[in-house]
Amino acid sequence: MWSGFFVSVASEFISTTSEFISVANEFVSVASVFVSATSEFVCVVSEFVCVARDFISATSEFVSVANEFVSVASEFVSVANEFIFARIKFLAARKILY
Repeated sequence: MWSGFFVSVASEFISTTSEFISVANEFVSVASVFVSATSEFVCVVSEFVCVARDFISATSEFVSVANEFVSVASEFVSVANEFIFARIKFLAARKILY
């Protein structure tokens, strides 16, 4: 009689352990999918950071070229102002002479 009871308890223990292992395997499977998704997310974020860095670099280069253009334009305006001032002086001197 006791042996039947122990066999029943052992059978129940094995069944419960088997269910626990099955649930643990399911948990590991879900965790694996989560890790894979997290890894994919990290790759996407890393790619975004690289693109953002390239965009910032290109923007910096554009600003540098724009600054150079402004510098050249400023020099041109300065030369034009000198030319206009010289022309005014020439016309004033011409008017005084006549």
